[in-house]
Amino acid sequence: MIPLPEEAALSLLRGVGAYLRATPAPELPPEVRRFRGFRDAAMATHRDTILALLDDAAARRMILEWLDEDKPSLRKRDAAILRIACERLQGWEKRLSAERRAAPAGSAAAAAPAQQEAAERRRLETALERSKEKARRWRQDLKREREQGAELLAAERARAAAAAAELEVLRAALAEARRQAEAARGEADAAERRADREVRRARRAAEEAALEAARLRAELKDTRPRAAGGEASRPEVPKRRPSVRKPRTGPREPLKVRRGLLAEAPATLDHWLDRDDVYLLVDGYNVTKAQTGYGDVELEAQRERLIREVGSLAARKQIQGTIVFDGSDVPVSGRPKRRGPVKVVFSREDEIADDRIIGLLAELPPIPVVLATNDRELQERGRVQGATIATSDQLLALLR
Repeated sequence: MIPLPEEAALSLLRGVGAYLRATPAPELPPEVRRFRGFRDAAMATHRDTILALLDDAAARRMILEWLDEDKPSLRKRDAAILRIACERLQGWEKRLSAERRAAPAGSAAAAAPAQQEAAERRRLETALERSKEKARRWRQDLKREREQGAELLAAERARAAAAAAELEVLRAALAEARRQAEAARGEADAAERRADREVRRARRAAEEAALEAARLRAELKDTRPRAAGGEASRPEVPKRRPSVRKPRTGPREPLKVRRGLLAEAPATLDHWLDRDDVYLLVDGYNVTKAQTGYGDVELEAQRERLIREVGSLAARKQIQGTIVFDGSDVPVSGRPKRRGPVKVVFSREDEIADDRIIGLLAELPPIPVVLATNDRELQERGRVQGATIATSDQLLALLR
């Protein structure tokens, strides 16, 4: 800072001091922050350091903005000198140096610095008292707000505790309702299983009754001719099938359902197999793994049981038949080929059992062929070739 007359230097010191006190500390350069709380008299001992702030162009711009926007309550002379020092227009040094001559001769500020300092001290003390009163009101307001906040927090905590208790009650009620629902579901499932068992028992009883009725009708039919001829009772000789059958011509036609019987009743299948020229074709694993089958045992045991039971049925009915199994997991050496009148066939590795069955069906002469399977797709393919369709459950009921 250039050398200045004493009056101009004191005026600048008052102006810069007012700026320091009005500006937040973070916005001030570090070297002058500590002077924010100094009075003008105390700042006089650090005048060079404080006035050196005016050598910083950024600081001067901030002071000019403060003068223009905040309009501080400075004396007009102090504000004018501070503006000259910050604007630094051409000839500003001369203007500052001439401030002593321009000052009024009878001015109290120029003639009596002590009076000015006392007046400034009174002004600062008044401002300090106002600040203290304002701080006291702020503390009272803050205390009041804290008390209100504590009351609101206590009320919210009470409501939260009540809501938590209600939530626990609702959770307990929900758990009890779920437990009762599970118990009711278990009872319903058990009742459904019992009903299913009863339905299956009734169906088996009806099927057995139908079979027994068919057997009795056949026995009655056989005994009537003997009774009419007066023949003595003697063991019945099974009727032998003719060794030479009359060849059939034309497409294969499905067998008709006997009047009074259902198409899927075991008695219907029993009636079909009573024909002399019928051939039985069985979808092996589809039968053993049916709901009424025996899919809970090993595959080899399934095959052996089905071959044995179908062979017994074919011998009793004096018919021929073929059982087809999937051969992908059965070694060639362990494959049975025939069991009595029943031939056992396994599909090749490159084909499925369904395709082998359809191929065998195409190779048979146009005689009646009963295809036993639950496979809907295989049933449709068999119907195309004129096969008579029986379900796996029909065959299992007849085997038993």
